[in-house]
Amino acid sequence: MLATPAEVDALEQLQSIDIENIHTSKKLEELPQRQALLEVRQKLAAIVKKKTQVQDMLDTAEDELHGLMAEDERLAAKQQETQEALERVQGDYRSVESYTKDLHGVAKRREKLAEDMERVDQQIERVKPLMDQIMDGCANLEAREKDLIASFQQEGGALQRTIAENNARHQALQDKVNPELYRAYQRACKECGGIGVAQMVDGACSACRSVFDASKIARIKQDAPVSKCPSCRRLLIVSDQAKES
Repeated sequence: MLATPAEVDALEQLQSIDIENIHTSKKLEELPQRQALLEVRQKLAAIVKKKTQVQDMLDTAEDELHGLMAEDERLAAKQQETQEALERVQGDYRSVESYTKDLHGVAKRREKLAEDMERVDQQIERVKPLMDQIMDGCANLEAREKDLIASFQQEGGALQRTIAENNARHQALQDKVNPELYRAYQRACKECGGIGVAQMVDGACSACRSVFDASKIARIKQDAPVSKCPSCRRLLIVSDQAKES
């Protein structure tokens, strides 16, 4: 494959840059903060769900308590009105009996309301500490998440900057290689796990370690300075020393 010495040099530099980017990208993917963030966010989602459930319990209990208190207030007012009416009809036996009966019914209902309010109030008091624990848990997880994000941005940001710088260097070197050769390099990288260039060393491919017989070596030398490995199909750089041997 036709290539000038400058293009061969650029090709080798491209491979070096792309290998560095592969390793850097792997480091970025494997940063411990990434997994830790995932775990923290899973825990946070679970605790937020629990918070919603407990808040619903509190809201339901408080709504019930407010309803009971409102009814008790109405009955207290009715009790006062009935008592005043009773005092006004002291000589009327039937009226006294009727108002007394009403007072007794109101009193019994208020007793039941008092029991219900006590029950609901105790329920609320039991749930409130649980909500406090959940809120503390949320705050701790959110603080942990914030710390992990800051750490990831610091360490991951440095890796991302390295990748961006390498991409810029890649682009500059790409312009120094003829389009056909560059396309062949890109295809080889795609097909061979990102390693698209090898060298022929002692009659073998430096990447896949395949040893070539005399006829293959002769064909490879005919394509110099850039051929293709008959085994792995990577671009194979044939050095001047290899051509002479």
